[in-house]
Amino acid sequence: MTPDPETRLRPVLLGALLAAGLGLVALFPDALGLRTLSGAVHLSALRGLVTLAALGILLVAAGGLLSRRSRPFLTGFLGFGAVLVLASGGILLGRGYSDPGVPAAETQPSAPAAAPGSAPGSRLTVLTANVLIGNAGYEDLLREAAAAQADVIALQETSPAIVEAVLERTGLSAEYEVAAVSIRSGVDTAATILLVNPVLEPEEIDGGPLPFAAVGARTNVGDIYAVHTYAPIDRSIRQFNWWRSVSESAKLCTTGAGTLVVGDFNATPDHRTLTGHTDCTDAATALGMGAVGTWPQTVGDREWPRGLGAAIDHQLFDPQRFTAHRGWILDIPGSDHRGVLVEYIVDAARVP
Repeated sequence: MTPDPETRLRPVLLGALLAAGLGLVALFPDALGLRTLSGAVHLSALRGLVTLAALGILLVAAGGLLSRRSRPFLTGFLGFGAVLVLASGGILLGRGYSDPGVPAAETQPSAPAAAPGSAPGSRLTVLTANVLIGNAGYEDLLREAAAAQADVIALQETSPAIVEAVLERTGLSAEYEVAAVSIRSGVDTAATILLVNPVLEPEEIDGGPLPFAAVGARTNVGDIYAVHTYAPIDRSIRQFNWWRSVSESAKLCTTGAGTLVVGDFNATPDHRTLTGHTDCTDAATALGMGAVGTWPQTVGDREWPRGLGAAIDHQLFDPQRFTAHRGWILDIPGSDHRGVLVEYIVDAARVP
């Protein structure tokens, strides 16, 4: 007796529904409204790793197609699962894996040498780096930044004393001044610090209205903020502290206001708490390196693959004031993060 069409279709639909449920939760939890749910937040951060794992599951499941009995169910499961994996892979490719690495001497910025904001097309180079609490060995990072003519350096998880010592050892004390400091949770070794070239004439922005662990400086090219948000580590079903911290930090950047907001956001472009609260542009994505992970840099003694990490360190910029020209993802000795170095071209006509 031949099964009726409805009976034959039922296992196909069940397989597709299972793939849809598992795939959406793992790859697109924000689409289901799971924006603050513990677990879903973390899966969103690791799109590259989760996509690779999902692909592996599909390849293993494909072996079951040899069994006629399970073939209808697996056909639906594999078909819908493949669509979700391809969509996730397309998102990653769209953000880009371009990663030129350490800027070499021959790749020095090609923009005019005039001081930032002094002429149309002038240059502004910014580094953000979470150097890890207690790490005092990031001299090479600052040397790389200085060699790339960085004008602003935003550091997270350090202290004024360590910064001053590193600047002294690298001979860069005259190149940068400590424009603003935020002592996170009263622990001075977990401070967020903004170093700015004196040419930019920095003035610290009142920290009263700023989000947790955020600092700001008003300069002659616009307002520049460095942030370090809460991580999604609350022992609860919902990560509300993380949500509030990230969203408030993202709101600091508004198109038309001439702002730059950089730092460790503990969120990726997949998190609506980051992308849904600002109309500014993420520099790494604009430069085609937005899928390169900045955390973790290492696991144990081994370097973690850049394509499988979480892109949680960002530079958000006002596209009406700045244009991202080129950028690099830099290793940070002794840290669990990688740094983000970006060279911008400033539209000086919009500088106040």
